[in-house]
Amino acid sequence: MKLTHLVIYVVPFQNGVTQYDSGGNVLRVFGAISNLASDMDVDEAGNIYIVGSTVSSKSGSDIFTQKYGSAGNLVWSTTYGKSGQYSDQGIGITVRSGYVYVGGSRFNKNLDMCTLKYRAGN
Repeated sequence: MKLTHLVIYVVPFQNGVTQYDSGGNVLRVFGAISNLASDMDVDEAGNIYIVGSTVSSKSGSDIFTQKYGSAGNLVWSTTYGKSGQYSDQGIGITVRSGYVYVGGSRFNKNLDMCTLKYRAGN
C-alpha cells in the first residue's frame, strides 16, 4: 500500500489496483491486471506502474511490468523472461527521472537477481 496526496492505492496479490480517497471511498479500480502483482509506484502525473509475475505453462513464469494512465487506461505492458521452465519474478518497482526500474529474481538452477530499466513514456 502506498499513500500519495491523501489517496491510497491497494495492490492485492491478483486482480488489479484499487484507489481510495482518505475517507476510504473507492475512487477507481484498475482491474485489467490478471497477473500476480508484487509492487507498485505512482509518478508525479498520477500514472501507476505495477510489477509482478505472469505464469505461463510453456515458460514457467516471467516478470511483467505495466503502466496505467491516471484515468485507469493501460498505457503499456511488457514481460521479461527466458523460454523454458524458468521462474522469473518481479519484486520491486520505482519510477525516477523518466525511467522505470524493476528489481526481480530469475531461477532455474541458481537464484540470480536482476534489474530492468524502461523508459516511463509511452
